[in-house]
Amino acid sequence: MSALSPGAAVLAKDVSGHRVILHCLKQFPREDNENLLNVVANKCFDIATDKTGCCVLQPCINHAQGEMKKKLIAAVMFYASHLAEDCYGNYVVQHLLSLGIPGVAESLWRQLEGRFFYLACNKYGSNVVEKFFQDSVEPHSTYISMELLHNPNVAMLLVDPYGNYVIKSALSASRGHVRNALEQLIKQNSLMMQSNLFGKKLLAWFNKGRI
Repeated sequence: MSALSPGAAVLAKDVSGHRVILHCLKQFPREDNENLLNVVANKCFDIATDKTGCCVLQPCINHAQGEMKKKLIAAVMFYASHLAEDCYGNYVVQHLLSLGIPGVAESLWRQLEGRFFYLACNKYGSNVVEKFFQDSVEPHSTYISMELLHNPNVAMLLVDPYGNYVIKSALSASRGHVRNALEQLIKQNSLMMQSNLFGKKLLAWFNKGRI
C-alpha cells in the first residue's frame, strides 16, 4: 500500500490500473486504504473528470468512512459547479445525491444555487438538475423550480433539447403552487411548443397526464 498510494491518481484513471484500486477497497481494511483514499481526495477533480476515474471515485466514496468519507465528499462539493457540467464529473455529483447522506443535498444545492437554469440547458448539467428532482427531498426541489420559473427566459426550457426533460422532472416532483405555476407556463406557451420537436413531445406527455 505504501508503494501504491503515491500513484493512486494515475491508477484510478488507467483502464487496467483502476482495478487495483477497486481490489484494495474490497480486500483491505480501512486503515490500509487511508493513504490511498487521501491521494484520491487530493486529486478529486482530475479523477472525477476522467472516463475511468469517475467510475472509481464513486466506490471510493462508498467505501470510505469517518473523516476520510467527509474529505472525499468535501472535495466533490468544492468542484461541484464544474463537475456538474462535465461529461464524466456529472455522474459523481449525481452519485452523491443518490447516497441520501444528511446535509449533502443541501450543500450541493447551495453550491449550484443561481446556476440551475444554465445547467438545465447543458447536456450534462441537466442530468444533475433532474437528479435533484428525482432524489432530493423538499425544500430543495421547490427552490430549484422557483429559480427556473423566476428566470425571464424560462419558456425556452420548454423547447430546449435538455431543458424540456428538466421541466418534465420538475412537474413530476412538484406539488401545490409550484406545480400550478409549471402547468401555467406550459399552457401559456403551448402554441410555441407545438412548432418544436422537443416542445411537442413535452406537450404530448403533459396532456396525456391530464386525461
